[in-house]
Amino acid sequence: SYSSSTSKQIKLSPLQKGIVVDMFAKLDETKMWRLSTGTVVEQQMKMFALECNFEHPVHSMVLDVSDKSWLKYFTAEEIQEIKNHQKKALVDLPSTIEDYIKKLRECQNVTMLKSMLTQESSDPGCELIRSSLLQYIHLFKCNYLPLSAQTEGDILRRIWFFVDTAFDYSKIDCRGGEKASKSSSAGRNAQRVIAGEEKMESKRMGRKVDLLFLRQRLEYGCAECGRYDNQTKELYDGSFKMLKVLKDMIYNLYKSAPTSLHESTLIGFLMFETKFTLVTCDIPMGYVTRVTPYKSIDLPEEADDLNNQLLSILKAVYRARLTMEQTNRKVRTEIVEVDDQSEEDPIIISPSFNIKPDSNKRRRSSGESSEA
Repeated sequence: SYSSSTSKQIKLSPLQKGIVVDMFAKLDETKMWRLSTGTVVEQQMKMFALECNFEHPVHSMVLDVSDKSWLKYFTAEEIQEIKNHQKKALVDLPSTIEDYIKKLRECQNVTMLKSMLTQESSDPGCELIRSSLLQYIHLFKCNYLPLSAQTEGDILRRIWFFVDTAFDYSKIDCRGGEKASKSSSAGRNAQRVIAGEEKMESKRMGRKVDLLFLRQRLEYGCAECGRYDNQTKELYDGSFKMLKVLKDMIYNLYKSAPTSLHESTLIGFLMFETKFTLVTCDIPMGYVTRVTPYKSIDLPEEADDLNNQLLSILKAVYRARLTMEQTNRKVRTEIVEVDDQSEEDPIIISPSFNIKPDSNKRRRSSGESSEA
């Protein structure tokens, strides 16, 4: 869902700017990320954070390499180094799926493609691709595509259905319907304590996303969908809201499996009208959470083009699923011990920047306050 985006990027008060100063002051300079040019990434992030009058992902120690704001603080070469340092590629597809896609790409039109899709496949990945292509052939045949007056819910349910069904045989679950992220909620309530000098604060719900990818209590990715290729909504959801949710997810993974931190990759999907963008999130060095958007792909305009763009999107979604599963394996196989928490964490990873809402703006329901 969507309301005014600018109102959600809150203007920082002097007190909140002071919190930002304190946050950067606590960072250990010896653990910061120094580029080959000698530039220290966290110090440049601090400069930008203190210049901001409104909340920005930098206040959550998040660096989106596609954000043009960074060109004021890093050279183009430094941005490339940040983007490529310990770069984590998506997990490759199994050869059976790659070979199947290669054969499908040889089809010159939808008639040839349909003739290749008559036999059900015993491989779940190949069957996902086959069934998705058949469904799209149907959508073009019944004139559901190209899009006309469909709602955001229609598009998520009928057009982007495979982002959900790709996880049918996975240990990673996909849950939809404006699902609130538990990682986001945990980050927002990290400083909550029992009543003492002040009464106990109401529990704050996590930010809601259109799709959430999780295994038990840990989350590995999320998705946001929009009816229109609306630049304002896309900028807010893709360059602010999702980044904070992913930061809280990776913080939660760190608390559960700290030694897997630098090997973990989280996934975000952005689907606006017919445009698909995949985003990865990781911590390559120092205190920096890096977000890397991949090149956007548009859905095909004609049924004859299904074996081009749609196959590329299906490949990306399935590779993203395999990447989430790989991160899950690393997290659950890490050996953990019962600890009295007397020692400080070797690396300081904090939840996303948390601005508490004014009490008179909170909606109280069952002791919880909700925010988008």
